[in-house]
Amino acid sequence: MIDAFFLKHIVHILHTPIIIYNEDFSIYSEYYKDYKINYDKYCEFVKRAEHNRPYIEVDDAGNVLCAMWDAQECKYLVIGQSCISGYNIKKYNYIPYCPKEMYTSIIIVIWKALTDVELNPSQIWGTHVEKDENVIKSFTENMFEIQESGEPYSFYFQEQMEYDCIKRGDVDSLMQNMKNIPPQMAGRLANDIVRNYKNIAMCSISEAARCAIEGGLNHEVAYVMCDTYIKNIEENLDSPIQIEKAIRDAEIGFALEVHNTNSIGSNSLVMKVKDYVFKHIHEQIFIKDIAKELGVSPNYLSDQFSQSESMTLKQYIIAEKIKSSEYLLKYSEYSLQEISSICAFSSQSRFTSYFQRKNHMTPAKYRKNHRTVINSRK
Repeated sequence: MIDAFFLKHIVHILHTPIIIYNEDFSIYSEYYKDYKINYDKYCEFVKRAEHNRPYIEVDDAGNVLCAMWDAQECKYLVIGQSCISGYNIKKYNYIPYCPKEMYTSIIIVIWKALTDVELNPSQIWGTHVEKDENVIKSFTENMFEIQESGEPYSFYFQEQMEYDCIKRGDVDSLMQNMKNIPPQMAGRLANDIVRNYKNIAMCSISEAARCAIEGGLNHEVAYVMCDTYIKNIEENLDSPIQIEKAIRDAEIGFALEVHNTNSIGSNSLVMKVKDYVFKHIHEQIFIKDIAKELGVSPNYLSDQFSQSESMTLKQYIIAEKIKSSEYLLKYSEYSLQEISSICAFSSQSRFTSYFQRKNHMTPAKYRKNHRTVINSRK
């Protein structure tokens, strides 16, 4: 059995309880602080646990439980609920968030301590993956239906032309190619027609995002755009025509971003600077730190950036922080002080000053105006 010292520190790292059960499913010991525990749920869970591997269950909200069998002591060790998805942190604020990578590493370390067996992440999450006979049967039926109907999938070359346009940032050619889209649906991913269109949208937009990255778009920007487009379709659109238009708009949006990225020049140093600023936007950013990261002098970095972008690097950093604050003012409930802190301004007054300089109004006025527009649309 792992000693109590080790388990107490795991609790502090995960911010989640650990309970040890006897073989008869009675509680042997507990390690937690101020956590509410559903003992009935834990007991039912541990009864389903296996002996030869860490047993993990994840619900639809990304909340995970893990049980491990200690063969030497004949006891179960249950690591109590964490949220590994991150999407439900606020809604499920009583369940602590732990990134999946960290959670996986902790499970691997505990399993090693219990069994002296080393696992890798794929063994934690990818065990017992078998071919689903129903899927194989459906594939055979679908293939037969396509062959009998004489209507095979014929969209490959059309898609490749569109994706090539996105990679090149060629908006005009992309829009021209879209006129040649055949009237039938490009895939059969669900029986319900709206669900089918939404599934197609997920595939198409995800592929468009990857093409945009290959075309030079910052991968973080591409992924955020992809998530935003798909989330909007999933939550707000229920018409096939609306979804089709949203797919086209997303693809054009990616092509336009690639075009804009490439039109400002191909200075790789500048692109690395922008990537650094994007990743550290919620921290204090100093030019000397960027220069050290990229292996150049601060003066050289500032000169290169100014020549390429027609603005100083300091101006760019402030502009990006203001852009981030605008999003938080529009769509979050954080206070002005919290937003100032999140965006790492030195003070709220400095934040307000920079914000007014760009938007010609205070952050409070900006938020009020945006909320008024949203409410008027409801």
